[in-house]
Amino acid sequence: MILFAINTQFDDLDEFTTFRADLDAYLKVLSTLFAQAPSTKSALIELHASILRHARSDLAPKEHLAAAAVLFGLTRAVQQARRAVPDSAVLNTVAYIVQATRTRIYQAEHGEHLEMARSWMAHVYLVGDVEGGEPR
Repeated sequence: MILFAINTQFDDLDEFTTFRADLDAYLKVLSTLFAQAPSTKSALIELHASILRHARSDLAPKEHLAAAAVLFGLTRAVQQARRAVPDSAVLNTVAYIVQATRTRIYQAEHGEHLEMARSWMAHVYLVGDVEGGEPR
């Protein structure tokens, strides 16, 4: 459900701007949607399930599964963080994950978005002081 809401609002933004040109507008959409969830963790888990359900019915599930794997890593980092993780790092990761699912037919852009998502996820691990898989 959350993936549908994000995609709908991203589609609206796509009518007058691009992801590369106005990332802040896309981050604002995510911020608003995540603020409606009980917690960041619950929003991430719901988004993960949405991507997996979407992959099940898509003609190219592999690209969705790569995005879901990055989202899994982000969710684990948020769960195991010993220090507060800035919302901006989480939202940037999610923005690139979602954009990767939206650009899967354009392989070059899909790969770039996944790499940015992975890099932001790694940043969450660093900022959150996640070590050895132990919860805080």
